Amino acid sequence: MSQPLGIQSRNSSMELLRILAMLLIVCHHSMIHGGLDLLAAGTSGWELFEQALHTSGKLGVAVFVMITGYYQVTARFHAVKPLLLAAQTGFYGLVLFAAAFARGTLGPMTPDLALTGVRALFGALYGDYWFVTDYLCLYLISPFLNRLIRALSRRELLALLAIGFVGASLLPTLLFVDLDGSGLGALFVLLYGIGAYLRLYPPARRASGGALVAGAAAAQLGVVLLVAVVLPGISRDSRLLAQYRLNLWLETSPLTIGIAAALVLGFSRFFFQSRLVNRVASATLGVYLLHDNAYVRPALWGHLQMGAHLVGWQIVWYAPVCVLGIYLACTLLELLRRRLIEPLYAPALARLADRLTARFNAWRARP
Repeated sequence: MSQPLGIQSRNSSMELLRILAMLLIVCHHSMIHGGLDLLAAGTSGWELFEQALHTSGKLGVAVFVMITGYYQVTARFHAVKPLLLAAQTGFYGLVLFAAAFARGTLGPMTPDLALTGVRALFGALYGDYWFVTDYLCLYLISPFLNRLIRALSRRELLALLAIGFVGASLLPTLLFVDLDGSGLGALFVLLYGIGAYLRLYPPARRASGGALVAGAAAAQLGVVLLVAVVLPGISRDSRLLAQYRLNLWLETSPLTIGIAAALVLGFSRFFFQSRLVNRVASATLGVYLLHDNAYVRPALWGHLQMGAHLVGWQIVWYAPVCVLGIYLACTLLELLRRRLIEPLYAPALARLADRLTARFNAWRARP
């Protein structure tokens, strides 16, 4: 796959933020799939570091979706992006299924196992990767969202976002509701809308990009301390209150959404051009598809012995080395796939996408 349309001319600062968002997601996976239990974690320095890694991933999700809204609101819809992403998901699903079968971890071939392999090819439809499925759905409805967003005045858009914020963020957090399915879809639409608003109506430059980023980092540290130190002491005798505090770092949390918006706005106020940064950023979804595959996940984190398996200050150097190593390896594999494998089917998908896009545009133009 060549660079997505406009990727070379994009602000590399925003692409750097996209890389940071995926790094935060990998950090989160290193802890949650390593078995770290936030309810049982202590408050020593190295345990706070583990909890900071654990709670960072949902911020990465919020940032990633906001960046999509920031760019897509002014872009023309084309079917090539969802088709290529679905094909990319299917490729990794099938290849990693075959690798797991070759290793003997799945047992002998049976009709049910063969059906599992076929399903892996269509993982984007079956929800094998929840983020990719929701992301694809969001992209497919983006033309309609964009038309609505651009038709509204600034005040009307703010009011709509406020309603979405109450329904998809504030109330779920206050009432201890764990969103899934359609709830996460509504949250993605909210995050998309916030990113679009920041692009169309950027606030006045009362704070520099550096100040916004520094403030967001300090706020995220405050969330970690709130979740790990302050609230556990208050809720020591209440299991319900102890669980409630965990809502404060989810992607639905008003705190997470506010910090994500500050990061997007802050990075948008920097500007530089780097083809290397843009190319690495274009591989972020490949990093996700590789390291969080259902067959890779248990072997990867079980081998690295992170999360609950690693005790002591060595986590402070060991975790960053592992996360950066995983990110680099997955990026290189994804770029290799795009150079060697994707050209085999991308031209056919591009032609199909051109026809689908033309029909869609003709349908939209009808009275």
